[in-house]
Amino acid sequence: MKTFKYILLLISVSLLYACSKDENDLYKEERSSLLSSTQIGIYQNGKALLLFDKQAHQYYCNPSQKLFRIQDAQGKQYTALQLNALPSGQERTDGKVEGNMGIKLDGITQLYILQSDEQFVWLWSDDICIGFILPNIGLSGL
Repeated sequence: MKTFKYILLLISVSLLYACSKDENDLYKEERSSLLSSTQIGIYQNGKALLLFDKQAHQYYCNPSQKLFRIQDAQGKQYTALQLNALPSGQERTDGKVEGNMGIKLDGITQLYILQSDEQFVWLWSDDICIGFILPNIGLSGL
């Protein structure tokens, strides 16, 4: 009977530990994968959805409009990230991805700066496991 109580206690403690894990641990691998890349683009679930190709694309950034866009050389095909606000520090923001290159994501929520350096800003949202790598042009204050 005592052994049963110890086993039950051990199972209870294990379950409590498993349930108490930080939600951020759920996407640790995906965030690490994003941080290991320096290629401008959109990433979801640890995989690239759209990568900027400097031979085929142009990059447009207007921080005052909170707009970041990858488009073809003619400007006819594009994918744009539109933020509600520029995230800074621990602040989070919402946004959406739209365009005519096959990627449309409404309702990106809780987007925050995962990391930034002199060249790039890595944005991340745990809500839909999506990340963005943007050039740090006009974003150096973030």
